[in-house]
Amino acid sequence: HGWALDSTFWDKILQYLPEISPASINRIELGFTGKKKQARLADPDRDTVYITHSLGTMWALKYHMVQSKNINAVKAFIAINGFYDFDSFTDKRTLRTMKARLVRDTKSQLHDFWSRCGFPDDYISNYMMDDISNFDIKRLGSGIDWLSGADIEQKEMPGDFTGSFLSLSKVPVVCLAGAKDKILPLAKMKDEWSKSGINADFIVRESGNHILPFSNPKWCAERITEVISGLGMETKNNR
Repeated sequence: HGWALDSTFWDKILQYLPEISPASINRIELGFTGKKKQARLADPDRDTVYITHSLGTMWALKYHMVQSKNINAVKAFIAINGFYDFDSFTDKRTLRTMKARLVRDTKSQLHDFWSRCGFPDDYISNYMMDDISNFDIKRLGSGIDWLSGADIEQKEMPGDFTGSFLSLSKVPVVCLAGAKDKILPLAKMKDEWSKSGINADFIVRESGNHILPFSNPKWCAERITEVISGLGMETKNNR
């Protein structure tokens, strides 16, 4: 999941994927909203499909996949509104300003970010704002640091990120994108992925924003099912 969100962000998509057993899903919790961090490593002996969103895409590529050492078990990588490097989308000065405002005026910073993502104002006011007092401001600040290029989790990686990333060239990489994404403009997103050397297939929702799993869950679920079915995998047995 992305910045200032948590693993419940995936709830809507899962409603449209009843054929996937909950026991086969490894939901990552990055801890931004005060929920306990949960980053159980993928089983290296079990076929795995990564489904990521926004900042979670970069986190998976630069941290989780490297730690899991399960590159050979990855059968597909589905990035929804995702990126592996944020430099193309904003400058470090803007991120520093965002981090300072997060501390100075948490509610306004989060409201503006969520609104730009595409969450309706009434949903932000009635549901998202209620839990802000539980949010982990330090952890949110760390997330902004990752966007600025800081080492994810501030730990020395136990594996080779470059090798892990290039290994994706061996598996299908699908990017689900929104043509109206204000965080990751579509043209820049396509350009960034093309520079990576990875042949990512883009599937674009013309009316989509930065929160496709929330705003277009059925469409996302259909695309996910198509990818997994195309691999010949039994959905009930895979992540």
